[in-house]
Amino acid sequence: MRVVKILITTVVITLSMMSRVQAKPPFIDYQWSEYEGSQKQCVQRAKQTMQAMEFIISPSTGNQETIGYQGDYKGVIACLPDKMVVFIVAGPIYKQAELLSKRLKKVY
Repeated sequence: MRVVKILITTVVITLSMMSRVQAKPPFIDYQWSEYEGSQKQCVQRAKQTMQAMEFIISPSTGNQETIGYQGDYKGVIACLPDKMVVFIVAGPIYKQAELLSKRLKKVY
């Protein structure tokens, strides 16, 4: 019985490791622009942009960025101190990530 448990445990661990090894990294696209006003205003506008595009805002959103999720896609709008705003989207299909990052920029 013990040998069967060890065999089953080994198979489960091996299969879980194989799925991690075979996982594809996400595709990433980004756009950028300049913003006017304060960094705080930029972050507020970023949040409104994400909500308008139906991203679910992450509670881990910080003072310089807004993070959101839309299905399998993660979006970040980062407001840099040098008046640059960056729109980043990562997900399983590049064309969709590109489309979402361009839309975030346009809606912003």
